[in-house]
Amino acid sequence: MIPNADLNDRATVERLYPFEAFEADAGANSMGKAAVRHGLRIETAPDAAGTFRIARATHSPADFETLKAHGFLCPYMGRAYGFFRLAGGMRGAVTEERDIFDPLRDEYEAFIDTVLQAAREAGQEGPAQKD
Repeated sequence: MIPNADLNDRATVERLYPFEAFEADAGANSMGKAAVRHGLRIETAPDAAGTFRIARATHSPADFETLKAHGFLCPYMGRAYGFFRLAGGMRGAVTEERDIFDPLRDEYEAFIDTVLQAAREAGQEGPAQKD
């Protein structure tokens, strides 16, 4: 049996897409030459009880708007880009701005919120389509 997520229990989404998966996907998606995007696909719209199915997925970014319309969501690194800056402009030493070992929990929380909101919207529009 495939485990389901529940709109009324964010822990179910976090269990199916743990922080470590988010961190790996966001890192891979944030590389400039990434040919594939990693993330989640909402496979079914929520039923009357709020239960829906998500799965980890990868897609080519060629037609990203179409992928979003079909329930594919992928995370990117946000504030992690601000960990370092170049001292003296484009050349020189690198200055550490923040602790690189500080986990990106706030970005993870925001992504889980995005997944839940997308699932709610899928429920209003009808079932999500499977590729």
